[in-house]
Amino acid sequence: AASRGRRALVCTIDPARRLANSLGLEALGNEEVRIGTEQLRSAGINPTASLHALMLDTKSTFDQLIERHAPDAETRERILNNQIYQEISSQITGSQEFMAMEKLYELHQGGRYDLVVLDTPPSQHVVDFLNAPKVMTEVLDGEMLRGLVKPYLKAGDTPLGMLQRSAKMVLRWMADLVGKSFIEGISEFFRSFESIYKGFRERASRVDELLRDPEKTSFFLVTSPAWNQRQDGRHLIEALREHHMPLEAIVVNRVRRNFGADIGDGAPAAQVIDGDGLTSQEQASARRLIEAFRHQRSLAATDQQVIEDLRRSAGPEVTLKAVPCFDSDVHDLHALGCVFRALFDAQPAQEPIRSESQ
Repeated sequence: AASRGRRALVCTIDPARRLANSLGLEALGNEEVRIGTEQLRSAGINPTASLHALMLDTKSTFDQLIERHAPDAETRERILNNQIYQEISSQITGSQEFMAMEKLYELHQGGRYDLVVLDTPPSQHVVDFLNAPKVMTEVLDGEMLRGLVKPYLKAGDTPLGMLQRSAKMVLRWMADLVGKSFIEGISEFFRSFESIYKGFRERASRVDELLRDPEKTSFFLVTSPAWNQRQDGRHLIEALREHHMPLEAIVVNRVRRNFGADIGDGAPAAQVIDGDGLTSQEQASARRLIEAFRHQRSLAATDQQVIEDLRRSAGPEVTLKAVPCFDSDVHDLHALGCVFRALFDAQPAQEPIRSESQ
């Protein structure tokens, strides 16, 4: 996109350094970093607009969300310093996915970029990812838990006499299990959070609307032709349909090449092998070479079957592009440039980068 005049940003939630390494960066954090124009040109990519990258910091993004919606400084500090909030903001299931979408919404609203690319978790977790806004708002609403623990705090040191018998038993059990201070922490968190919950819930709703808007958001499935990933691809396609999310394209990575027609018994190569000019050892080596060639053709044919299966599952309206399997890893900008040229039918790289583990 940057090479075609669009201000672009790529954001990952993966704490590994793969994105930073591939873009020629020492490190990535929660703030955008610009990729140098000369770095991109040296890799055969000629940007006419800016390219930025960042790696999501879930805790920092959650803190910024609290700061944005807190009605005053006292409420903000009370929430940020609450032990329960600190656990929720970094450990609770769904917080990372929700904050990735929150960051996506923030970047979209900021208007600094024409295109924002978010690298999501693997497809096995895609349903959790797509449901993150709804799940997080339900967790933070917590009507049942909040109703249970609020009387505990309101009634002072002897609250049990004011509660229904069943509530008394539950609270006693919880206090024995996790301690009184933990229950007080929960109650304090929900009391503080009440003042910002409405804004938080409205924000989550807008994030969800953005993800479902085909005019603003597109989903790309990046997969490989490996048989164990075929089911994952189908699962993602069906999940996106079920959630009314717009799938625009499929990129099939590490596709093995078909190097040409088969070598039959009557082919010239076979005649040479059986001729008088080769030793028995050379003949055996040549036969193994032909066997390897045929095995490669069989693998390439299998890859094509998987690609066609994905094409049928996705439908004709979804674009499908293939990136060939290289002999070495894609770990820097030059290799990334080769992927770029493979995807967009640009001129081939001057030095082919070959990879088995893109």
